[in-house]
Amino acid sequence: MTQSEDAKNLTMEIDQSVLQFVLDKLKCVDYKYSKEYQAIGLAFETEATTSMERRIINQIIIQKYGESDKSLDILAVAIAYSRQAAFYRKLAIKYFEKYWSVPANNPLYSEWHLHLVTANLYENEYMFDQALNETKLRIKCTKGTNLSDYISYGDILIKIDVKRAKIYYDTLMKSSVYNECKYAVDIAYKKLLEKIENNYVYKPRKTKSLSISLEEKTAIEVAKQFI
Repeated sequence: MTQSEDAKNLTMEIDQSVLQFVLDKLKCVDYKYSKEYQAIGLAFETEATTSMERRIINQIIIQKYGESDKSLDILAVAIAYSRQAAFYRKLAIKYFEKYWSVPANNPLYSEWHLHLVTANLYENEYMFDQALNETKLRIKCTKGTNLSDYISYGDILIKIDVKRAKIYYDTLMKSSVYNECKYAVDIAYKKLLEKIENNYVYKPRKTKSLSISLEEKTAIEVAKQFI
């Protein structure tokens, strides 16, 4: 029996409470949001959802709105892909890039949060220059008030070049921002100097063979029942 056949068989074994949860969420979103916000509303309303329920809802969004050219639908699909396994990471990036090319007025997710998700996707794919740019945009979104963004920027630079990271921190420590985040920066700077002393060079992890898990295949099959 193939994994695809196993997935189809497992749909018969899904706990009814899981299916009821998904159905209730769909009804809630249908009642709460206008048609324009159905996809992004479903993504937003299930941010705290985990396990099979979340997998199924992600797949509902992907299957129902994956071909939409509407900006908020594109964003919902990007979020759905980003909430799944590494197998889907490149697709998440594809849809986020598509969304950022035509961003829409989005009342549910802050721009800062979306740039954070995009930055993390890039960083996990070793696309460090793009991750840096997204982190700059995070800083811009909050006008520099989210001090952790400055450390995140430094962490990414360390993966590119520790010397470049040192120049960044040396400059940061001379700026007015430093007084606001002195403790965190001092800790990060100390760790950086230790890395430089030890001739640290970031080495990406060996790429594992990515595949869709049986649980995800099952979610794909179950989601079809709700489309």
